[in-house]
Amino acid sequence: MAVKSEQDLREIAECAAGPMAFFPHDSGAADDGACRKLLRRHGFEGYGRYWRICELFAGTKGHELPVSEEDDLMNLAEELRFIAGPFSELQALENCKEFIEDLVSLGLLRVTEDGGVASGRMDRNASYFGAKRWGGRKGGSRRKRKGDEHAELKQEESRA
Repeated sequence: MAVKSEQDLREIAECAAGPMAFFPHDSGAADDGACRKLLRRHGFEGYGRYWRICELFAGTKGHELPVSEEDDLMNLAEELRFIAGPFSELQALENCKEFIEDLVSLGLLRVTEDGGVASGRMDRNASYFGAKRWGGRKGGSRRKRKGDEHAELKQEESRA
C-alpha cells in the first residue's frame, strides 16, 4: 500500500514507536565491520551486551534508552551485568559509560538530543515493523467497514 499523505506518515511513525515483540538478528551480523571491532575490543561478552541493548531498544517505546542521569546509567549497568559485587557500583558505572561511549564511537549507537542512546539498526527494524502494522490497520479497517456494511444489509433483510 502506497503512502499517500502526511497523516499516513504520522501514523506509520506512531506504529513504529511501539515496542517490538521481536526483531531480526541477521546471521552475518558478526561480519559487520563495527561488530568485528566490538568483538576485538570487548570479546563475546561485549557482543552479548550489545545485543542485550538491542533487545532493550526493541522493548522500549520510542526505541531509545536514557543514559544521561546516574540512575539511568546504573540501571543499564545492572542490566548489562557490569556489577560484580556489593561495592562495585562506581566501577560498574564507569565501565558501562565507557562501553556505551565505545559503541557510539563504533557507530553501533548514537546519542539522542535528550542525551539518551539509540541505534540505527533498531530504527530501521522499527520502521519496517511500523509500516507493516500500519498496513495491517489500514487493511483491517477496510475489512471491518465491509463487515459492518454486510451486517447492516443482513439486518435490513431480516426486517423486510
